[in-house]
Amino acid sequence: LVKSLNLAQARNVSCPTAHMGMVVLFSEEKDEAGVRLHCEIAKRIFSDELKKNRKDFWSLYGIGWCWSYEDNYRRAIQYTSLALKEKPDFYAATYNLACFYAINDETLKSL
Repeated sequence: LVKSLNLAQARNVSCPTAHMGMVVLFSEEKDEAGVRLHCEIAKRIFSDELKKNRKDFWSLYGIGWCWSYEDNYRRAIQYTSLALKEKPDFYAATYNLACFYAINDETLKSL
């Protein structure tokens, strides 16, 4: 992941999914500062992409995913729902949305 981030930086391109991978690594190490840092970077990159194409379901999904790692399930549900509105057959988003509802104690919506 670090190699991917360095390569992207050298080529002056963004790599938000590498930052998502870093979030997972920092989360496993219980490094909250690392989680927050890489979530913010990924959300900023995804938000920039949404300015170019507001229907970019991958960016909507990515922002929702980041919010979940920051324990903000209301926002995770909001963005993941928007991703599914743009791409109803996005099964990873369907799964995540069900999980976010369950974690948020909205059991009926998770089914």
